[in-house]
Amino acid sequence: LGDSKMKKTLILLLIMVIFFITLLMIRSQIDSTSKNLSLITPEGKTIEISLNKKDFNLTEFETARGDSFSGFSVREIVEKFSKNEFSSLQFASQDGGKIHLPVADLDNIFLVKVKKDDSEYLRLIISTDTFGQRWLKHINSIKLLK
Repeated sequence: LGDSKMKKTLILLLIMVIFFITLLMIRSQIDSTSKNLSLITPEGKTIEISLNKKDFNLTEFETARGDSFSGFSVREIVEKFSKNEFSSLQFASQDGGKIHLPVADLDNIFLVKVKKDDSEYLRLIISTDTFGQRWLKHINSIKLLK
């Protein structure tokens, strides 16, 4: 009789451990998908930004090839956090990809939240690119260069 109670207790304990591990994994995945965007100012100050509809306007735009998107204007993001002049922007992705864009393109640069399976990432889209040759996935930082 005592052995049976011990087995039930161990099974219940094992189920609870599995449940908590699952919760931790889900939380970890949520944290990584809602990861903030880092904005690095010309002075080298890093600002963590959470892109959301409450703090930024969601802009409807169309690309040169006719695709329609809803995204966040990089001009709005940059102007909200940096009043200093800069000549170009460097976007970096999680996989190490980088692209430099001149300030002249600022009105055509957007960040779009893309949901794929159970994850979400930021995609850089330049609306004037006909073939999307400068688009970049999994953006995690913007650096403003003098």
